[in-house]
Amino acid sequence: MTLIHREPPRRGAILAGCFVSALVVAFVLLAAMVLAFRADRDAARYPGATEVTSHSNYQGLPTQIRWDNSYFTTDNFTDVYNWYSLTFDLGAESRALERCIELDGPVRRLLTVQTVNVLICGRDEGQFVYVTRTTALALPGR
Repeated sequence: MTLIHREPPRRGAILAGCFVSALVVAFVLLAAMVLAFRADRDAARYPGATEVTSHSNYQGLPTQIRWDNSYFTTDNFTDVYNWYSLTFDLGAESRALERCIELDGPVRRLLTVQTVNVLICGRDEGQFVYVTRTTALALPGR
């Protein structure tokens, strides 16, 4: 009777497998973060609006991100106002100046506080919308 002798798995192969698995998990988490950032940034765009300018300020990383965007739409001023007011739960306007209305307020989500400022200016050709959103971690004592 012959016994089959099997060698135990090599330690190097196990470590290499763990390393590759860790890289895959890190890549998936990074991709999920990028997609979440992109979705959050696009959430400020009024449906069908054309982006005029876009600026990101990552100076406050890792605890804060600021996005400044401006859009143009030919939709009715009231529709644009209502969409931003309801989407970001901003309530009534905080200030009005001639044909511009400003909405602002904080929005709490999970462990973050997002400060949203929307300026809607009506023109004969359509509405210009300027959106500034700052998302910061809701750290204790803040």
